[in-house]
Amino acid sequence: GKTFCYLSHSVGVLESVLHGISLHEAVCNLCPKSKSHDDIIPSWAEPCFLKYRASRVKNGIGTSALTMDYTSIRRFSQFLDSKGIRRFEDLTVSIVKEYQVSDDTHRTTEGKNAYAIKIRGFLSYLVAEGKIPTNIPLSLSCSKAKKVRPVTVLTKEQMHTVEEYIHNATSPKEIRNALIVGMG
Repeated sequence: GKTFCYLSHSVGVLESVLHGISLHEAVCNLCPKSKSHDDIIPSWAEPCFLKYRASRVKNGIGTSALTMDYTSIRRFSQFLDSKGIRRFEDLTVSIVKEYQVSDDTHRTTEGKNAYAIKIRGFLSYLVAEGKIPTNIPLSLSCSKAKKVRPVTVLTKEQMHTVEEYIHNATSPKEIRNALIVGMG
């Protein structure tokens, strides 16, 4: 279905990049309408992004999250590019804060937080790779908004289904999900 189509497109883009085609060209080949400069990650940021994305794919991250990674990191990288930054190593706390203040693409606190979380994850990856100092990801704040959600209580049948899923988990993604539910 639709999920397979998105996944096969993501795999196709990754395979193209692994064969030497730029991310921009691979995306343009997939969606010819995406040739706008606004739709691409700057070429200097592309190698780090591709390594990060590959690690996320390996960890079983879903297509929707990968798409949001791309969109948020693309916007962040384009902002850095507009400020004359062409290497993540040149990133500073003040630039990260300036980006966050200037990012007005979201109307809701939830939207801003979702993008901040994606960028913070990427920045944490860059810390692990030794490209930026450890304080950089911490400079990206989350806005606080009170949200009330109703509690859903599972029936005995639903609990049995969850326990069965945990017991039968085999793939890395299933095991991860089982651990999350089990700790829950």
